Amino acid sequence: EFHYAADPATIESLRQEVEGKPDHPKRSQYERFKRYAEEGPEVQRDTFWWQSPGRWRRSQDYLAPFMLPTDYVVVGRRAWDRTNDINLMDAKDHPPHKNIASFEAMVLADAKRMVFAGFSLVVQEDADLVFHAAQLPTFRAMLNHESGVEVEVVGFWDQTAGRAHSAQAVFLRAINPKLHDGRRYVYSASTDDPVIGRPVTRRVEDWNPDGRLFKVLLWQGASHFTDDEFEALTADPVAGTPDPFRGEVQVNRTIDHRPSTATVTKHEADGSATTQPISQSAEMSSRGWLRTAGWVSAGGLALALIAVRIVRQAGEI
Repeated sequence: EFHYAADPATIESLRQEVEGKPDHPKRSQYERFKRYAEEGPEVQRDTFWWQSPGRWRRSQDYLAPFMLPTDYVVVGRRAWDRTNDINLMDAKDHPPHKNIASFEAMVLADAKRMVFAGFSLVVQEDADLVFHAAQLPTFRAMLNHESGVEVEVVGFWDQTAGRAHSAQAVFLRAINPKLHDGRRYVYSASTDDPVIGRPVTRRVEDWNPDGRLFKVLLWQGASHFTDDEFEALTADPVAGTPDPFRGEVQVNRTIDHRPSTATVTKHEADGSATTQPISQSAEMSSRGWLRTAGWVSAGGLALALIAVRIVRQAGEI
């Protein structure tokens, strides 16, 4: 869930700026603050199937009615995404604003925060870990990375399980000081997950350096999947064919961005379809590109409710 809190005076000031100006650059900020004040946080649910690096599917669902369910797939060079349009593309030779391959690192980073809590930087970036103070059962440790990043972790030692549990991690020094210095993660509700085979932090709070809560990650669960299930989930979607995860999906257009087959196919309600080369299609106007890019940007936000589906292999999560 994403938190966009603002005081009433800020909301009123923004309202006066954007009133009667539908294209004002601050309109989306005003609407987001106003919506949060009236309805609470925006909630996003992610289901993530990860087979190996560069082979995954991400399916997003939102409680907000103005956000469409979205799917992203990368399997080697083959990639696609889908809202009410299907976009087929090459993962390494893609159109502007279609770098969906970058989502893999974002999702795995949040997953590792929940699996490894305050020690995730050790796992993700091979940082050094030094315990500076311990008055059992509590401890304080420092994570130091060669990039200059420093993170202080505090927590407690579980004598029975022989395991350290982190309760909080604070970035003391980061690569982007303006964004991350003072950023704080709070971990709670740690329980064993039988699929992961280790404790999982079921709630992670992400606090901005200015002391405002930005997002909350909630772990929903994990399950295994077979190679056959993965192949079905990641196969190129076809309009009119049910999706293994979503079932029936209404598709308006299939846009093939691959240079050798660059076409736009418009699907009609009666099952008929018309196809044009992209270069001749009025559907691919600059306005259409901006509309599509906006959905991708929204999809790139960090997780809220996460259901991670994994194949456990040696050396992997």
